[in-house]
Amino acid sequence: MLPRVRRESGQVGLLALVVGVALIAIIAVVVWTKMGHQQRAQQPMPLPTTARTVPGQALEQGSAVECMSNLRSIRQAIEMSKATDEAPPRSLSALSSSGITPSMLSCPVSHRPYQYDPQTGRVWCTTPGHERF
Repeated sequence: MLPRVRRESGQVGLLALVVGVALIAIIAVVVWTKMGHQQRAQQPMPLPTTARTVPGQALEQGSAVECMSNLRSIRQAIEMSKATDEAPPRSLSALSSSGITPSMLSCPVSHRPYQYDPQTGRVWCTTPGHERF
C-alpha cells in the first residue's frame, strides 16, 4: 500500500508543478501583450526601414564591415605604393595593379566613391556614420 501512495503523491506533485508553470506563462503573456499595446498606443508607428529589423540591421552592419575592409585594403595598397615609389599614387584607380578592383573604390552602403587626397595619401568614406572608418 505504501508504494502506491508515494507514486500517486508524486503524480499529484508533478500535476501541480505543470499547472503552476502554465499559470505563470499565461500571466506573463497577458502582462507582456498589455504593455506592448500601451506602448503602441502612445507612440506613432515609425516608418519601416531596413535598419529597424534584425535582418536589416545585420545587412547594414555587414555592408559597414565591407566598407571598413575596402578602406583597409586601399590604405595598405597606398602604403605599399609609397614604399616603392616614395609618393602616394595620383588617384585610387592607379591601385588596380595592387589588386584593388573598381567595386572596392566606392562605399557598398551609399555607393559614393571614396575621397582621396593624393598629397597625403589619406582615403576616407563620406557616408554618414562611416566617418570614423
